[in-house]
Amino acid sequence: MEVFDAELWAIGVALRKSVARAEALRAHGVTTVAVFSDSQAAIRRTVHLDPGPGQQLARAINEHARALRAHGIEPAIH
Repeated sequence: MEVFDAELWAIGVALRKSVARAEALRAHGVTTVAVFSDSQAAIRRTVHLDPGPGQQLARAINEHARALRAHGIEPAIH
């Protein structure tokens, strides 16, 4: 795994764990989950699902983001 992939993986893990705790987050009034990364390339990759490096991870991130939105929580990747 390269650093780029590791950054994408970490973003995905943060969102996946947020989805798993979505009910508790909502119960505490959380409406936004912010994930921070120091990799601009990884952040940019999360915005599109085009073929290329990190596509599978970007798709997983997108699925987790949609799941959070379904719970009324907006994901923000910075």
